[in-house]
Amino acid sequence: MQAWMTNLAPQLHQVPLCCLAIPGTHNAGMYHLEKSLGLSPDADDALKSFTSLPLFGPMAMEIIGKWSKTQNLSIAQQLEAGVRYFDLRVGCGGPDGDLYIVHSLFGPKVWDCIEDICVFLQNHPREVVLLDFNHFYNMETEHHLQLITFIISKLQSNLCPVSLLEQTTLVNLWGKQQQTIVFYQHELVQEFRDLWPATSIASPWASTTNVDDCLVFQEKFAKQRHTEGKFHVCQLVLTPNTPFILQNIGNDLLHACACKINPRISSWIQSCSMKGHTGCIYAVDFVEMDHIIESIIQLNV
Repeated sequence: MQAWMTNLAPQLHQVPLCCLAIPGTHNAGMYHLEKSLGLSPDADDALKSFTSLPLFGPMAMEIIGKWSKTQNLSIAQQLEAGVRYFDLRVGCGGPDGDLYIVHSLFGPKVWDCIEDICVFLQNHPREVVLLDFNHFYNMETEHHLQLITFIISKLQSNLCPVSLLEQTTLVNLWGKQQQTIVFYQHELVQEFRDLWPATSIASPWASTTNVDDCLVFQEKFAKQRHTEGKFHVCQLVLTPNTPFILQNIGNDLLHACACKINPRISSWIQSCSMKGHTGCIYAVDFVEMDHIIESIIQLNV
């Protein structure tokens, strides 16, 4: 799966990327937690209150950790497995005031994730990745400029500048040696032609813990994918709220949520394929489960 784009049938080389089925990961960087750094800046007030209780603080961090981890595979492992879209949420914090991937807790530093992607692209010159920086926490303009400068300096000529979707095909990207599309959902993006704005990608979110509700919600938007003139992310994830977590306090995101929806994803996307709704990015938690990556890539055959 590490070279599935390279090995696509020739007739698909001329198809816009937004019309291909692309495996993706939700909260892609949350495979490793730095619990010693405490709560990250995106943590809500309920979690802050929970961890501030004298007797429950350490226990609270363990519980939160079970619901903050969204992936088992590292960024490098996700790439090797076939993932090509990465949902990345960045926050500034920790004792060093650095930039980390966040989801209530701190994950790896964002620089390390980008480095892993660069290494993969160097070794796989005909694979294309999409990086979606869509949430930012506790970040000032200087932090954004620091991150943007790093992205541009590391990826350099690999970056695909904002283009018409119909021109964003594998054959065109290969011809220009471009391998990366970076969405940067912040107003500063207007100053950088190599970064794609929030208006170029849609990512509707069901915000539910009910599998049927999530799938119905996503199917509703499936029909709009090719009429909006943008990339479309289908978020096939369940979203636990505080009451749900309290009801499942001895559980974790993997077993209480991913194990419910992931076994149904492959059959659901096959159903979408039969209805003609295939071109999409499919973002999931714990992406290695239930042959999800293979099922998504198979839609391109």
